[in-house]
Amino acid sequence: MADNPKPYDQAFKFLSDADPRGLLDVLGVLPESVEASVEPLPRDIAARPLAVDAGYFVRPVGAPAFIAVFEALTTWKFEIGARLAAYGAFVGDRYKLPVRMYVLPLARYACPRRPPEMGRVRWGDVEVKIQLRWILPWKIDAGLLLAKGSTTLDPWVVLFHFTKPQLFEAVTRLIPRREDASLLRILGGMRYRRDTKSWISLLGRIENMITRETLRESLAVQEWLSEGRVEGARGQAQAMLSKLLGKRFPRLKLDAEIQSINEVEVLNELISLAIDSKSAASLARKIEQAARSTRPVS
Repeated sequence: MADNPKPYDQAFKFLSDADPRGLLDVLGVLPESVEASVEPLPRDIAARPLAVDAGYFVRPVGAPAFIAVFEALTTWKFEIGARLAAYGAFVGDRYKLPVRMYVLPLARYACPRRPPEMGRVRWGDVEVKIQLRWILPWKIDAGLLLAKGSTTLDPWVVLFHFTKPQLFEAVTRLIPRREDASLLRILGGMRYRRDTKSWISLLGRIENMITRETLRESLAVQEWLSEGRVEGARGQAQAMLSKLLGKRFPRLKLDAEIQSINEVEVLNELISLAIDSKSAASLARKIEQAARSTRPVS
């Protein structure tokens, strides 16, 4: 994909190679309920100068076989339509099978206001045309990806139409897999490349989710939050609360207030608040209030 930045090109090729059947289902090309074999085009064909991002032989049971070809875009130019027409003609003639050309803009800005219905190329008296089947991922429910429980598909949620809970689910799954979590950030940066404000906001949410879930999975936090395991651990709970503040809200300087809180149950509640709170000011008020109302140690 000569028009795409290399990381996005590699990311799409990885997706199409790793889970082609899932890709066809999610993109609405071939429902998973339809029994079919899916086989990538030979590498020598895919390596040609005219090559696009992914191509497959699709052979549904009881239905005609066809070749599905995909072109993922971060920009659209007239020359791309000509290239797709030339490539479609080549593979159709080579294998004597119907060809379906799918165009997949990976962000809104990569999609023309009026997506062309045809790609054309002409060599003198010879003209080749191909129908372009546009797939707009931001109009597809991200729940379709998540429902598959696929480690390959999870990072792609950020390109689809997602809700906050759906993004949270994807990020939670990706936390143990650093490379896939990085891919989610790459794809998010690509989708919002021309909308810096939205990207900063989204990135902040992702980082906050990662921090919260990492803390929740911490053995120390689980130990301190488990009933019956915090008794006599006031000093440990105080230290944990101070550590959380230092990690999430480093500008808050409340060590004295934390050290004055003696009740382990109160400290336990504040630890939970420190994990989930989005507001430093609100959390500070809770800690200061707890410090003022704490009972002296007997």
